[in-house]
Amino acid sequence: MKALKIMLIVVVAAVLISAFGMWKVGLFQKLEFTTQEIGPISMVYVEHTGPYQKIGEKFDQVAKYLDENKIKYTQGIGEYLNSPQEVKQEDLKSNAGFIVDKPVKNLKEPFKFKTFEKKLYLTTSFKGSPAIGPFLVYPKSTAWMTQNNYELNGSCCELYKDKNGNNMTTEYLFGVAKKK
Repeated sequence: MKALKIMLIVVVAAVLISAFGMWKVGLFQKLEFTTQEIGPISMVYVEHTGPYQKIGEKFDQVAKYLDENKIKYTQGIGEYLNSPQEVKQEDLKSNAGFIVDKPVKNLKEPFKFKTFEKKLYLTTSFKGSPAIGPFLVYPKSTAWMTQNNYELNGSCCELYKDKNGNNMTTEYLFGVAKKK
């Protein structure tokens, strides 16, 4: 009987710890989608080819370059150019960088500058681990677009804000247009 009681306590504790962990990384939050015109957004970035989950070191590379060259920047931005459902992991294309307030010229290779002009985006915010966000946000954004008669019109961007430990707020921007 005593062993059963101990096992029950361990199981309940494991369930509570697991539930807390899932809550902490953002698995239980409700996502709200809106469309809005956003832009222009300017960024200094480097290109990345390969699995999206391996883009992290590119952000470090850009931040180091910007710091060394005393170029002011705000938040991180990832631009994701392909769908992992349609393109092999090793062929996925993306850009990792940081938002800057003004054009930056004479960048050394491999660093580049671009501006996203003002356009219509489907947006949502995810508070939690940026490693978990895409697994929740992308399928729900696709469902929202289907239900509301929109289609992708351009790349998908993730703006990384409010870092707090391992969690942060990620603003997702999907370039969209009304279906005709």
